[in-house]
Amino acid sequence: SILGKARPHSSDLRDGLANSLALLGSLGDRPIPGSTMTPANWASWIVSDLLKQGNESKDVSLWASLDDVLPEVAEGAPDAFLDAVSQGLEGAPPLLQAIFIDNEAAGPFMHATHSGLLWGLEICAWSPDHFGRAVDLLARLAEVDPGGRYANRPFNSLREIFLPWHPQNAVEIKRRLDVIDALRQRHAAVAWRLMLALLPESQSV
Repeated sequence: SILGKARPHSSDLRDGLANSLALLGSLGDRPIPGSTMTPANWASWIVSDLLKQGNESKDVSLWASLDDVLPEVAEGAPDAFLDAVSQGLEGAPPLLQAIFIDNEAAGPFMHATHSGLLWGLEICAWSPDHFGRAVDLLARLAEVDPGGRYANRPFNSLREIFLPWHPQNAVEIKRRLDVIDALRQRHAAVAWRLMLALLPESQSV
């Protein structure tokens, strides 16, 4: 099982390191005193190295083990995070397809391992700079998602991002429509399903 081994470090330490990455990424491009690297450079380098190891592994264990901290990792270095997710979705089958393990499959004391990945992509989708790429990767994840009873799925993330009555992003309407057009070219089946899901229902406001 990809979740069968106990973590060697406490949740507090893991959360602290992940939050530190997010803070480094938010400090911008002013070089650190005594260094030519900026805080954002440091965050990007750390995230790139960490997720590169995950993509070079024989299985998805490292990605799955980071489930609880991936949102902070994505916030600290969104470009590096999106690069790594893109690489993890290459090949047939892609490595990240194996991250979809629902409660039933993982066992009674385990948990689904894909939520952090989806939340990280949703965070990136808030930004106009990363919106298109984050949405494209969610669509690719929706294509390889085997499905399951767990409600948090890539397609549901896409729908929440584009819902006109509470869009989960800061992107103007024209840009959102342009990105949907791009999805129609790259991920036609997912785009069609998404457009249908955005139509108001009887209980919608």
